[in-house]
Amino acid sequence: MFEKIMERKIKQWDEEKNKPGCVPPPPVDNTFGKPIEQEYIETIEALIIKASKENEIEKKETILKQVKSIEMKLLISYENQGLHLIAQKMQKRVQEFRQKNL
Repeated sequence: MFEKIMERKIKQWDEEKNKPGCVPPPPVDNTFGKPIEQEYIETIEALIIKASKENEIEKKETILKQVKSIEMKLLISYENQGLHLIAQKMQKRVQEFRQKNL
């Protein structure tokens, strides 16, 4: 049923695009964005840098708690996908980044 609907829509578009004055719609931008894991990594790194610049110990600890929470989400995401080796490598990467910047 879905295929018939799509076929009809394609035929309808073919007829409309050949009419004079028809302007095709603009191309669709990438609607997917970055994978959530990439967002987590970028956020973790940004928060570690922010924590390194923070002078107040309480604020620094709060930021580092956020880092730990997001790091757990990242690792759980990889583990749930069965990507255990990548989870280990990401944990090591975050640890190295933390040591380098704190």
